[in-house]
Formats: sequence, structure tokens, C-alpha cells
Amino acid sequence: MRLVSERPLRPVFVVRGSSAVEAAVDRARAIARRAERHVIAAREAGRVIGDDVSHYLNRLYDLLCMLAG
Repeated sequence: MRLVSERPLRPVFVVRGSSAVEAAVDRARAIARRAERHVIAAREAGRVIGDDVSHYLNRLYDLLCMLAG
């Protein structure tokens, strides 16, 4: 709560993908999250998948979120 009071959110509506670059980053973000869900489903189905794969996809998604900013 302290952080919100120090840096309040701007009262604007954010439209994602308003440029070609933003749209590409948003699409990449969606694909990375979908890949992460597929890895989780495959692991639950008994497939052997290394932890590095999940960790990489999660960090990739975080990076893309920051770029989408």
C-alpha cells in the first residue's frame, strides 16, 4: 500500500498494441505464457521436462512484460 501512495497509478486506459512493435511484444508475451502452460500440462501428464525449461519460460514472460511496460 505504501508503494501505491508513493507512486500512484495514472488514471488512463492503456491500449495494448497501439504500434507494430507493441503488438509484436504482446503477441510474444501471449505465446510465452501459452508455452509455459503447455510445459506444465506435459509435466502433469508424466513427461520428463527439466526445471530449466519452466524457469526460462517464466523469465522470458517476465522480460516481455517489462518490455510491454
